[in-house]
Amino acid sequence: MTAPPVQETRTSPVPAEDVARRFIASRRRALLVLAIIAALSTGCVLYYLLQPPKKDTFNYELAKTSLQVLAVAVIGTLAALATFTFQLSRTQEAEHARERGELRTRQDAVLRSMLEDTLAAYASVKRVRRLLQAKNYVTLRVQDYDEHMSVLIDEQLAFERLKKIAVIIDDPRLADTGPEDGDDPNKGPEQRTLAARFTRIEEYLNDVHDEYREKRDLVQASGDVGVPLRSCKDLHAFVANASVFRGGTRSP
Repeated sequence: MTAPPVQETRTSPVPAEDVARRFIASRRRALLVLAIIAALSTGCVLYYLLQPPKKDTFNYELAKTSLQVLAVAVIGTLAALATFTFQLSRTQEAEHARERGELRTRQDAVLRSMLEDTLAAYASVKRVRRLLQAKNYVTLRVQDYDEHMSVLIDEQLAFERLKKIAVIIDDPRLADTGPEDGDDPNKGPEQRTLAARFTRIEEYLNDVHDEYREKRDLVQASGDVGVPLRSCKDLHAFVANASVFRGGTRSP
């Protein structure tokens, strides 16, 4: 008979604020004990200063002992303060490092998910373009228009979602993605954020979609004859003009 598997138990990490409170509470208790000892020793020393005992008597030895205890209490208090302060700073530093590491791990997970979604959406848009190029459309029929625009609309919405997510993510790496080849040299950092680049792609695809809303009825009315692809200037530029396509969908 096999023994049941042992489940690992993980203790949740203690926040830096809780660690600080615990150290402060321990320091207060230790200082209170030292203060009581110092007060008793000080009382004995003052008493024997007012009534000096004779040498080699019990009271004389008690006064010496009280003075020694007072000195030890003072030195011990200073040592305890230094030790607690050092331990607290080291513990807080370790906790802050752990918290920064956990934050970076969460940020990396979000960015990794965004990267995967971005690459998938971009690949889907590029696939539509290559299909349209491969079929070498001169005329455009409504069934073909609907088929390819359905995919582009989905990806336009995907980039719109990514744009909104990029705005709310608190990650300095998204603040300025740096200049790219073909960027306007006068473009400021606020125009090089990941959110701004997603916005550019989403707006570019939205222009193609707006044209689809305007032209679809015309394309449908043409029946099997279709309309010249050039009559849909945004879609034609999407297919035939590489510089326009790169400018509108430059990878973030």
